[in-house]
Amino acid sequence: MKVYGSLEDANLEVIAGDPANLPLGRIWFNSATSVFKVFDGTVSSVFITDTALAAAIAIVDHGAVLGLSDDDHTIYVLLVGRAGGQSITGGTAASESLTLQSTSDATKGSILLGGSSAFNEVNNSLGLGTAAPTSTIDALGGSALLPAPATAAADGDLDANQWTLFLDETLNQFKFKAKKADTSVISATIGVSSGTRAAQQALASGVSQVVVTFSSALASTSYSIAPAMSNIVDADPLFFSFRVVAKATTGFTIDLNDSTDSVNYVFEYTATESV
Repeated sequence: MKVYGSLEDANLEVIAGDPANLPLGRIWFNSATSVFKVFDGTVSSVFITDTALAAAIAIVDHGAVLGLSDDDHTIYVLLVGRAGGQSITGGTAASESLTLQSTSDATKGSILLGGSSAFNEVNNSLGLGTAAPTSTIDALGGSALLPAPATAAADGDLDANQWTLFLDETLNQFKFKAKKADTSVISATIGVSSGTRAAQQALASGVSQVVVTFSSALASTSYSIAPAMSNIVDADPLFFSFRVVAKATTGFTIDLNDSTDSVNYVFEYTATESV
C-alpha cells in the first residue's frame, strides 16, 4: 500500500500500486519500506524514514532550542533577573494571596530576603539584619526605625505575650508595656534625664502658699522635691519651713510656716522623678 499527497494538496490518497505519473513535489509514504518519499520530477527519493520522523518528534533537546537567552515572555518570571526589575502578583480576585515556601519537602528551611535577612519557616521567625533569627522578630544593627503608635497602649489593647513601645515626644520618654502569658501587665518608663524640673519663682509680700506649675508634665507623681527660699536684699529675712500639701504630674503646692513680709523672697525648687 502506498499513500501519497503533496504540499499543495493536504488530502492524501491511497493507491494500489506505484504511482506512474506524479506531479512535481508529490510526497507519499511507502508502508512496505516504511519511508516517506518525494517525487522531484525524475526519480522518487527518500525524504525521511518513519523511524527518524518519530524520533525527531518524540525527542526534543530543550537545551538545543534557539533563542533560549531571549527575554520574549515578560508574563513569566525570569529567574536570572530582568532589566528594570520584576513584579510578582499572587492572584487576580479579591483577598487572594501569594505563597512563598523554602522547599516542598516537609522539613522546611528559610526564605532569604536580600543578603542579610530571612524568614525561617522552621521556627516561624523573621530576621532583619540576620539570616539566622532566634526569636519571633530578631533585628540586628546599629539603629531601627519602627512605626510608633499615636498614643500609649492601654492594658486592654494587648493580647497575651504582646508588647508595645511608645515614644512620648512631649516628655521625651519611652513607655514600654507588655502583657504576660497569665495576662498580667508590666510597664516601664525610660528617660531619666527628662524626669527633672527646676525653676525659681518670685513671691509677693504676704504669701503663705506657693503653687508650682512645671514647664512640662512628669510621667508620674513619684518625684521628690527639694525646696529653698532665698532673700539677698532684706537685712533680716524670715526663716521658712515647707510642707507639701498637693502633688500632680503637672506641679505641686507647698504651704509655708509663715507669710512673706516683703517682695524680696524667691522660691526655688528641684523636682526629681524616681527611677
